[in-house]
Amino acid sequence: MQPSQRLLIFSSESYTHFFESYLGKNMAELSRIIQLRVEELETNLELTYSEIFTKVCQENNLNALALEEVLECDCPHGLIGLIQDSDESSILGYLNK
Repeated sequence: MQPSQRLLIFSSESYTHFFESYLGKNMAELSRIIQLRVEELETNLELTYSEIFTKVCQENNLNALALEEVLECDCPHGLIGLIQDSDESSILGYLNK
């Protein structure tokens, strides 16, 4: 395996620590990444908003069911708005453990 092809394997604890560090510095960046991914999925795939919401949550280790309950919908644009309007400590509560 080439050095550039190394696979990083995170335990759920190390991933959560990484994600906590990431969120603490980059809530705006997380929102931007999710927004770009939602736009990409809307453009390139024939997915419903519900499927996009679930996929984006899975890709970012977010608990889709808990977020859907808070948002009262499973719309990816609602997720983006929630992240933009939240601080990192409230988003950490929606990480999959």
